[in-house]
Amino acid sequence: MMDLLKKVCEDKGINPELPIYDLCNALMVTVEENKDGDISVHLPFSVLSDNYLLRGKLCQEIESLYQRERQQSKDTQGVLPSDWMRAIETLQSRQKPKDIKDERWQDILKRLNRLVEQETDHLLKIIEYGWSLEEVFGCHKFAPDVRIDGMGLLMLLGKASIAEIKPRCASLKHKDDGMTTYALGTFNKMCMEHSMLMELP
Repeated sequence: MMDLLKKVCEDKGINPELPIYDLCNALMVTVEENKDGDISVHLPFSVLSDNYLLRGKLCQEIESLYQRERQQSKDTQGVLPSDWMRAIETLQSRQKPKDIKDERWQDILKRLNRLVEQETDHLLKIIEYGWSLEEVFGCHKFAPDVRIDGMGLLMLLGKASIAEIKPRCASLKHKDDGMTTYALGTFNKMCMEHSMLMELP
C-alpha cells in the first residue's frame, strides 16, 4: 500500500488492505481504461480537494497500484484451465445477446472483467473447488435476464463483492453491507431451456 493512499483510507475510516477495486468504490474514485489499455483516474472533489498537488500524486498512486494488480492478474490468468479461458474470451468478444438489454450487457461484461482482473483469487477458488462453467455463466435460453432460476453466479453478482468462495456456495457482500449466498445448483440443471451466456443467440 502506498503512503498517500494509505493515509487517505485511514483518515476516512476505510480498510487500506481492501482490493484496489473496493478501495476505489469506497473513495468514489473512478478508473477508466480506453481501448488501448491506457488508464485514467478521476477523484471526487471531496478527496484532497484543498490540495491539487496531492490529488495528482494520489491519482498516480492509484494508477500504479491498479496497473500492478492488473499485471499480477494477467500473470495468474495464464494458469487458468483452457476451457475457462475460452469461455471468458468468448464472452468478452461476443456481440450482445438479443434478449439482454445494452446497459445490462455492459454491466455483465464489467462484472466479468472485475472477476477476472480484481477477484482472481476467488476465480481460482471456484475452479479449485470444481465448479462447472454453468454455475458461473449459466442463464435461461429464452429469458436470460428474467428467469432467476436459470442464472449462474455472474448474472447474480451485480455490484456485489465476493466475500468468500466455498466448495458449494459463494458469500456475496452488497454495498449496504448486507450478505447473500449463491448456492450451487440454484438453477435447474435438468431444464432443457438452460444455457450459458456464451451460447445465447
